[in-house]
Amino acid sequence: MLFAKRLWVILAVSVLSYPMQAVLANEKCKIITANPASDTEYTEQYVIDVDDMPGHQIRIFEIHNFYKEPIENCEGLLLIERISWGNSDYTNGVGRVWGYQISIFDNGDKIFSNWSGISQKLTIPKDGSTGLFTGTITITGGTGVYKGVRGTGVERAYFNPSTGYNEADHMIEYWMEK
Repeated sequence: MLFAKRLWVILAVSVLSYPMQAVLANEKCKIITANPASDTEYTEQYVIDVDDMPGHQIRIFEIHNFYKEPIENCEGLLLIERISWGNSDYTNGVGRVWGYQISIFDNGDKIFSNWSGISQKLTIPKDGSTGLFTGTITITGGTGVYKGVRGTGVERAYFNPSTGYNEADHMIEYWMEK
């Protein structure tokens, strides 16, 4: 009888603690980053005019962000660099944009993501920008401590492809899937 009670206690503790272990394994980290224009550069851009209507262009581009004053994330690592590759389909500066991104940390680990959204032409420019991008980010994987990482986020960027101006901020929430 005593053995049966102990077995039930052990079983009950095991079952009740399982959800707690699952929560700890999937603990979410929230981080907000900003890319000032001074830390950002378009490294490549190619624009093709589509002759179906005036102002319709498709574009591919690469943007490189350096973090001169990186902040520590939940794992105690510093985001030091981000590279984004994108495609845009604009008519007179308005349209959809999508692409891929790699975030690189000070220990060499990486987080991979894709992003998509809409760009709009600004009627009142902000700090040399002519457009505003708003979109979502989906974290798809990573290396090192970020193996199995998943997450979502939002991004806002002010930009001007003609001058190379780009300033963005991101709010991301991620977790490790086991």
